Amino acid sequence: MGLTIAAVKYGKEFDHFKIGYLDFKDMREEIAPLVGYEYREGDNPFSIQLYCTKEKDFLTRFFSHSDCDGKIMQADLKKLYEEFKQIELKQGSFKEFLEFLKLSVNQKWHWEFY
Repeated sequence: MGLTIAAVKYGKEFDHFKIGYLDFKDMREEIAPLVGYEYREGDNPFSIQLYCTKEKDFLTRFFSHSDCDGKIMQADLKKLYEEFKQIELKQGSFKEFLEFLKLSVNQKWHWEFY
């Protein structure tokens, strides 16, 4: 069980990216400080706060996005790719994620999470 990000255009799913919920959380937590964001645990271990030094709306939407439903539109995907393409991470699924992001931008798809 995990997260599926569907690449969609005109209501049709063209491709998808699957990742475990914990892997997706870990990947976002590893990317965040590289682009001026930070996750901090609150009093409740299930309560995580997002902080940023240079807020960019599209990044805020990505880092605070639900990991089980919702959409990310093409305009935000383009900006995310431009922001993330220079990042090199040790986390294994990031390369596949970045390739999926690039393909989604090139094909003008948006993402639907389920």
